[in-house]
Amino acid sequence: MSRECFHDLCRRIEENVGEAQFKSEAYLRNLKQSNDIRDKKKISIMKCHEKSTGGFISGEVKLALTLRILAGGSYLDLALLFDTSSSHAYAIFHSVIEKWICDNKLVKISGVDYVNDAERLNEAATVFARRSNGLLAGCIGAIDGWLVKIIKPSLKDGVKYPGTFFSRKGFYALNVVAIVDRNKKVIYRVIQSRGAE
Repeated sequence: MSRECFHDLCRRIEENVGEAQFKSEAYLRNLKQSNDIRDKKKISIMKCHEKSTGGFISGEVKLALTLRILAGGSYLDLALLFDTSSSHAYAIFHSVIEKWICDNKLVKISGVDYVNDAERLNEAATVFARRSNGLLAGCIGAIDGWLVKIIKPSLKDGVKYPGTFFSRKGFYALNVVAIVDRNKKVIYRVIQSRGAE
């Protein structure tokens, strides 16, 4: 991912969740230097964090850690790289995925809108056909998926039938599927299907 793309993603997430939730490096720096009476409580909490854990982890660092795990990095190695405990790196990853990445307000993806727009479908089919020398005539999207390994879910996770998460590849997983249009823009995605689905 290019630096510009990463900064754009950070900006979009910060706009979506708010600067106090995202806690960018600039936000934390400005908060530390603030003399505003309304920031007293936040500054006090920040100082306590610095004394007990070394301080807040900025939104940029949380997102970078998450993207590296998604790219195949080990959270154990990344914990060392980002100077945090392995359990905290794991918690950051899950929090960023759940609260930032999987938030439908971040990126509106509507496959229904896409398939109901005949002009857009015809344009997509034309481009796919042209780029493939007619081999993909009538194609309106490209689909791919992967299985994300998970620990076997249990009743305490709210799962009655953990076997439904057992994939054909021999491990427990979530099935992630995405469909992209001719410009590689995601038009549909499923991110929480059970591995056996």
